[in-house]
Amino acid sequence: MTPEQTQFFRDRGYHCLRGFYGQATMEPLRRHVLDELKRLRIWASGRKLSRTLDDIPHFQQIGRLAQMVHKPRDFQNRLIAPELVAAMCALAGTELVSAQDAQWLLSLPHQADWSLSGLNWHVDVDGGAQAKRLPGVQAFVLLDDVAPRGGATLAIAGSHRDPGVRTWLQQGGDAGQQLRARGLELLEMSGQGGDVYLMDMRLVHTPSINAAKVPRMMATARYFAST
Repeated sequence: MTPEQTQFFRDRGYHCLRGFYGQATMEPLRRHVLDELKRLRIWASGRKLSRTLDDIPHFQQIGRLAQMVHKPRDFQNRLIAPELVAAMCALAGTELVSAQDAQWLLSLPHQADWSLSGLNWHVDVDGGAQAKRLPGVQAFVLLDDVAPRGGATLAIAGSHRDPGVRTWLQQGGDAGQQLRARGLELLEMSGQGGDVYLMDMRLVHTPSINAAKVPRMMATARYFAST
């Protein structure tokens, strides 16, 4: 990591590694997800096979799919290469240790019209944006191409430096207008299969609506600072 990249991560709370993984690494995982969705009779050949999840709120579907879709053998090591851990440690400026097993981040297509209203803005660590030191780094790996408005995780860049962001986002209203008024950047973790986003775990973030025509296929893993 260059000094400029490290400083950007400290200031904005994220870094994107475009094309970090090649197709040879991502394609087996992408195919595994599609095979699992077909086995579960949820999605195949470009169409929905069941309405099993229709009565579950969109964002709760992500957790349910993570439970239903089996993980392949040695999932953690296949998803998080040693080189990626090294990059995470370099950005964090400290050693990091795995916090939990890697998880799927999957969402079905055609959920609803895309919107910034009613989203589940949150942080995953105690103290949130008020924490004074980086608690850890979360990796978001795109297993397949994820188009804008295709269900990618959203984050507010720099929100680890602004304790009030989560409060006014959770109060509702036009989030886009509020972000523009405060000069904050909305980060949408879209891109091509093999891209990886690394996020300071203090950033306020949320699942988003998948308004695209294909399932959103991502996976995530959290690494905590060892000291």
